[in-house]
Amino acid sequence: MKAKPKLYQCPECGLHYRDIAATKKCQAWCTKYKSCNLEIAKLSGEAKAHKRLTKLKAN
Repeated sequence: MKAKPKLYQCPECGLHYRDIAATKKCQAWCTKYKSCNLEIAKLSGEAKAHKRLTKLKAN
């Protein structure tokens, strides 16, 4: 059984990231602009899961 990778959560918006650097970028953006940055958000676990599901549904 595969071990689940450690995920870090942005305390501002709640998105999850595999690395702390992306999490900190997300938090800084969210705090400063009170919004999400799509370039940062596309690195999130939620975005990657959505992409996998969309790909599965297309087949």
